[in-house]
Amino acid sequence: MVTNKAGVLGIVKPSLTVFFDGSCPICSKEIDFYKGREGAGHLNWIDVSDEGNSLPVAERSRQELMARFHVMQDDGTLLSGGAAFAELWASLPAFSIPGRLFKLPILRLFINIGYDIFLKIRPMMQRFLLKS
Repeated sequence: MVTNKAGVLGIVKPSLTVFFDGSCPICSKEIDFYKGREGAGHLNWIDVSDEGNSLPVAERSRQELMARFHVMQDDGTLLSGGAAFAELWASLPAFSIPGRLFKLPILRLFINIGYDIFLKIRPMMQRFLLKS
């Protein structure tokens, strides 16, 4: 038993569910980094590439969740791309300030553009990493 946000003893529901592609070497390394940070134990981490993991989200297929980074807030709101990273960062103490900043509309625009560029070059990066 732990104390929840209201201060009442009980089981704390994870504040964020993180969907990641564990079959992607780049994604796996990055997620392992985040999992090692303070506060990561309060998050629910789901490797969507593992067919054995059930997906608590009906509006996206496993393939869609693997193609783009997603998080689900505790109220069920699903975010993807740069907005999902901003939400993840905001939930980890070491990254909370950049996370909050990248939630601002102008910075959200930049992080989304950057993430979309990364998605275009990710296959090339994966091939390079697999050759190494």
